[in-house]
Amino acid sequence: LPGTGETPAAPIYIDGEKAMTLRGDHIAEEFTGIVDDYVARKYLKRADR
Repeated sequence: LPGTGETPAAPIYIDGEKAMTLRGDHIAEEFTGIVDDYVARKYLKRADR
């Protein structure tokens, strides 16, 4: 949890490697977009095979 005066930050790991750090008031929305993109790239293409 951020302390007083600290900006919320969330490190994002993709496939075990740090990819980015989200900061600010829209972390949840940005994270949801990242997960949606990941699933589309990793799993939906496999269904097309």
